[in-house]
Amino acid sequence: LPRTSVIPPEQEYRVLASTIIPVPRRSEEVRLLYRQLIARVALRTASEAFALTPPALVDSVVLNGRVNAVDRATGRALTVPLLSVRFQREAFDRLDLDVPHLDPDACLRSHDARISPSPYDLDPIEPLSDDLQHYRTIA
Repeated sequence: LPRTSVIPPEQEYRVLASTIIPVPRRSEEVRLLYRQLIARVALRTASEAFALTPPALVDSVVLNGRVNAVDRATGRALTVPLLSVRFQREAFDRLDLDVPHLDPDACLRSHDARISPSPYDLDPIEPLSDDLQHYRTIA
């Protein structure tokens, strides 16, 4: 997933007496925009996975969204799971992702997604499945 820094902290710039002044976003808005962004990335990723694979081969997709970050307490690199969702192809095909009023967060929640309560703060979640042994593999 993209890092939190992809959300610009400024909502606009104003020019006053030939000086450019940034107008900051409210922190709640930055957090909401990041949450919506990772939900949209998850929906697009699942959409691409289903579009590129035949139904006879793939009938479900498990997506675990992680972000690479730096632990502020130790300075060490870490990978934080922020989102995990399982889509069944049949249910996913019924979604209309192109309508402007679709709420990506609500869409994921309707598919029992696990989403960090505060993804901007990098609060981790327990992914649905990192164990691929129970999935059927076709050789």
